[in-house]
Amino acid sequence: MKKLIILALVFYGCNTNKLEKDLYKNEKFKVVLNIKISKDDKFQLFYTNRAKGDFNNDNKILKYVSKNVAFQKIIFELPIGVIPKKIRVDLGEKFNIDDLVIGEITIGYTNKQIKIDENSMGFYFKKNAFLNYKKDKNLNVFTPKIINGRYDPFIFSTPLLNKKIEIVF
Repeated sequence: MKKLIILALVFYGCNTNKLEKDLYKNEKFKVVLNIKISKDDKFQLFYTNRAKGDFNNDNKILKYVSKNVAFQKIIFELPIGVIPKKIRVDLGEKFNIDDLVIGEITIGYTNKQIKIDENSMGFYFKKNAFLNYKKDKNLNVFTPKIINGRYDPFIFSTPLLNKKIEIVF
């Protein structure tokens, strides 16, 4: 009897996981940035399907962003069935040296998400050398910079976020 109960629990647990995955199989995985930007620009989301994979142009999504003094949502939709292992967000291509403010970042599906608020941003995303960072009244303020004539500001997911994505999705 004890073996039967254990077997039922294992079957139910595995079946629940499959049902949950089936629930999202026709929905696009999204990365949503809540951001303020003072100039029009183009943002890019890069993602990898492998934990050790490099970012490349095959796994890139472009979004044109309009200037807005209020927070606006920038929504990147990945192809159906794709769950990223790592994420990188390029924060503009124009030589914009104005500050940009990132509020919350939401990753996942409509009803199953990882929400990264202003206070936990540093745990889940790191910046590259082309960005200065400061915390201003609970806001994450990034200032792009030019280094040796180059301009490539981006943030990228930390191993902690990569693992959380793997566990949650």
